Amino acid sequence: MRNLIFGAALLFGLVTVSSPLQAQSVTFKVCNPGKVDIDVFLLQSGKVSSSHIGPANCAVVAQAKGAMSAGYVGLAFADSHGQWGAAHRVDLLPDLGTGVLSRASQSASVRHGNASVSLPMQLLFKPPAPACRTYQTDSQMANLPFGATSAQRAAAAAADSNRPPDETICEDLEYALNVEAYPDTNEITFTQDCGPCDQKTDAQISPEQRAAAQRNKDAANQVIANVSGMGPLGAMVGAKVDQQNQEDEKERIARERRLKPPQPMNWSDLLTALKRRQSRSIWDVIPRNIIIRGTVSRVDVDSYEDPLEAPGVRWVNIYFRESPDTEGSNGKLYGDFDVCASSPEIFQAVFGADFRTSMIGKAIEVEGESQGADCRGTKGSIRVSLAHQVRLVKSAQFDPGTVPKFVLPPAQPISPVNAGGDGTPEQVDAQKKEFQEQAKTRQKITDCGTQSQQYVKAHPGDQGGMQKAYYACVDAANSPATAPARPTVPSANGASTQAPAAADAPLAPYGSAAAQNKAAQEQQDRIAQQAQQEAKQRDEETKKQARRVACTQQLMKDYPDGGRSNPDAFQKGFLACVQLP
Repeated sequence: MRNLIFGAALLFGLVTVSSPLQAQSVTFKVCNPGKVDIDVFLLQSGKVSSSHIGPANCAVVAQAKGAMSAGYVGLAFADSHGQWGAAHRVDLLPDLGTGVLSRASQSASVRHGNASVSLPMQLLFKPPAPACRTYQTDSQMANLPFGATSAQRAAAAAADSNRPPDETICEDLEYALNVEAYPDTNEITFTQDCGPCDQKTDAQISPEQRAAAQRNKDAANQVIANVSGMGPLGAMVGAKVDQQNQEDEKERIARERRLKPPQPMNWSDLLTALKRRQSRSIWDVIPRNIIIRGTVSRVDVDSYEDPLEAPGVRWVNIYFRESPDTEGSNGKLYGDFDVCASSPEIFQAVFGADFRTSMIGKAIEVEGESQGADCRGTKGSIRVSLAHQVRLVKSAQFDPGTVPKFVLPPAQPISPVNAGGDGTPEQVDAQKKEFQEQAKTRQKITDCGTQSQQYVKAHPGDQGGMQKAYYACVDAANSPATAPARPTVPSANGASTQAPAAADAPLAPYGSAAAQNKAAQEQQDRIAQQAQQEAKQRDEETKKQARRVACTQQLMKDYPDGGRSNPDAFQKGFLACVQLP
């Protein structure tokens, strides 16, 4: 259904039919992707509100029409000993926008059970005020070229008389904070997604609802396919929908990687994959979330605070015997893969104040997101921001059978033409070439739609000229770049050889004026006949597109809310429009 709405919105926007959006609100929602209950308190304008959120659930903590005042947020839960209170450590804050969420050191009196207790409010939520903006539609008169003719002026004036009014669009801001508590270390982290929440919602969908959703999806795909053939407007809609589908697919893959549980990895698999990484993203060669075990070889702690970092940042890098060292240009040794933290505090809490020496020779286990930005591992690393991520273990080796088999992804993504693996290498190469040529042709046709819009701006009201320019462009895009290859014929030994080119018709003697005139006349007749047929086809296509556009304009007048009030009737009407003969 999303594709249908997205494609319809694009098409209706291109035919200058729109409806103003007047929403102007702010919503603050908190979700719990963890395994224990959490309590969320919000101190706003001197008043405290609370929400108790169980695992895989969400709650709207605050909602306001118009601007929302800033508020302090407190997060509390019961630790592994049953002690209820605020988290001892809060993870790196998610990016909800500039200045929206920041750390705080406020406290407030809150109710817990039958008692009032003082709770640290560790976060400040300060959303911006939702803005309203008025957009003016383009004026054809204002875009007339210098020295425009009277016909062009009249056409531009007629277009402006039917121009829709200015449109005011207001923001509807919604913020979601996914909070996961770790009772064992009394810490809180923030996740980009709430996977358990989505799974719970998905489990509540009935088979009938799933079947209806699939039918809507199939109908949306059919609609988009039909719309893409509606001349220049359709080509632009199809290109935009294709682009949106590609972005959705990238986000789907990224989300799967984020939600996948940490995978244990042996050093041999990890280092082999990183050596073959080349220019690819680190998550293209190893899982995003991993667990490693290793023996600490040395600990490096910055002796000073980096002036480019936030106050208090002193990087700690942990290196392992299992990871080879590489000498840098400064003469220092750096491991291929290491673990780091932006402060000694976490390692002090886990291994003691003397962690720089006490960790040497110890086997530790670390879990977290693989990355290559903050730490000093030359090929990859894990950044530790919570004590929950690191622990002492008896052995640097995983127990047998606990590490899944790791398969290194291929160096290049498999294209649709060779995904099946069938055919000879020559056939696969031919399929690849054909696929590339088809992609080029589609891009050329998309460019035709863009050029047509530029033509309309330069020649307001000249729809006939726009159509001619568009179809001439499409014909050129579909024309082969070279002459078609001659067919192959079997030779005497069974091999295939290229058929000889057809012999040219014998030319009339140079001095035969009558023969030359006859040939020229026949050629002109063929050209005229072909031009007449092409003009007829273009005229029919123009009328067909005009009927479809008029139908969609009427549909938007009947459903000014874009079909939200009656999606089924809107979808049927839209399908009827794009399928008009």
